[in-house]
Amino acid sequence: MTTFETSKHFEVPVKKRYGRLTLDGSPGRKFWKQDGASDYKLKKGCYIFGIKHGNNFVATYIGKATKTFKQEIFQRHKKEEHYIPALHERKTGQAIIIFIAHIYVNKPNISSIDSMETQLIQQAVRKKLALTNLRKTYIKELKIHGVFDFRLGKKPRGKSDGAAKILLKMLKF
Repeated sequence: MTTFETSKHFEVPVKKRYGRLTLDGSPGRKFWKQDGASDYKLKKGCYIFGIKHGNNFVATYIGKATKTFKQEIFQRHKKEEHYIPALHERKTGQAIIIFIAHIYVNKPNISSIDSMETQLIQQAVRKKLALTNLRKTYIKELKIHGVFDFRLGKKPRGKSDGAAKILLKMLKF
């Protein structure tokens, strides 16, 4: 089994420019100096960039780091194509990153990191979150009548016939 751990949220340095939020210069330097953030510098896994408003948290981008978090989360294209556009839509709030770090002993399981990223993106899409992700956002509309709706991630409404009830029991849906 592949295991992941979730970090607390870490603030990404932002400033206001022309009444909108944007990244504050080179955010990586300040970001990694936060208490606890450096514990994740050399780890691999997934991460979620989002905006915090009071007690509300909204994910805007979900990514993976198969090298290290330090090498990947503040790459130029991620800032320009994902973080800054998400911030420019807002006048207030605080940018944050949460790590979902892969726990491994010898060698990281890169395919599991990729699968975790896919699952996180698919969950956000099911909940209709406005992600800036372009890849992995398409959910195949598969449904087994009376058993499971894979797009919704749950059993569809209505009654299950005898065969569907047996399948539900067999696969422990």
